[in-house]
Amino acid sequence: MTPGNEPQSPAEGASGPGGTRADPGELANDESEAGSIRKPLQVKWGKVLAGRGIEVKTSKPRWSLTTLMSARPKDTRLRVTFAPTGRVAKAEVLDGGSGYPDVDGPLLDAVINRWSASGARFEEARASSPDAQVVLYFKVLFGA
Repeated sequence: MTPGNEPQSPAEGASGPGGTRADPGELANDESEAGSIRKPLQVKWGKVLAGRGIEVKTSKPRWSLTTLMSARPKDTRLRVTFAPTGRVAKAEVLDGGSGYPDVDGPLLDAVINRWSASGARFEEARASSPDAQVVLYFKVLFGA
């Protein structure tokens, strides 16, 4: 074994369903930040995403041990609609999702119940209309 290839414990190297080993995440108060109005943001657990005018506070899904051990999900695209308050109003899995209901269900649960957004784009949307919504597209990367 060469230096830098030492095995890690599951807590240090877990990357979610189907992942083999990931770099340990960067330290931050939030699990992840995101923002974009042009193309899907690529969500890879443990990495921080940055965007223009929007900060999305995310939370990792909570998959069962069986799902973590047996699923080999495809990368998944999401369409997330945020209300003017920054809370998620609607979240949808696109293109058939990961191929595993046991992966997609907890993923949507995390997005709908634990993600929130803020930033200048929300201030602009609220100023234009109190019912304005902001739609963002995400790509969740499951591979290592």
